[in-house]
Amino acid sequence: MRKTISQWNLNFGRTIGLTVPPVSWTEHAVAEFGERPQAILNGQIVEEADLAVALFRDRLGTPTGEVESDTSKEIKLLVKAGKPVAVLMSAAPRLPLMGNGLQDRQRLEAYLEELGRRRWFSSTPTEETSSAT
Repeated sequence: MRKTISQWNLNFGRTIGLTVPPVSWTEHAVAEFGERPQAILNGQIVEEADLAVALFRDRLGTPTGEVESDTSKEIKLLVKAGKPVAVLMSAAPRLPLMGNGLQDRQRLEAYLEELGRRRWFSSTPTEETSSAT
């Protein structure tokens, strides 16, 4: 992902005068006490973001007891703040899932289906479908 962002910055950033820095909690958050870790990250990173790109493959994340996952909460916070959020689902081939992996994938699909009822989605073609046209 970082390589893709870097390429975008090189190819388009100079032309339009915009640089997109990749932000990750592992590099851009600092330790604090007094709140749930996700609440701290939301204050340090999510609330400061101008836009977000959420990338999914097979998992939505761990349920928190309050929301489907912390990622879903981040998306909700950004949308509520009127900030653009792109939600991308990997179409890369993968081995069949079983057990917990299958349950995780089903939770993700249910979340994306619900999100799709409230938001506009667009999909990009895979290599197979784009080469057939």
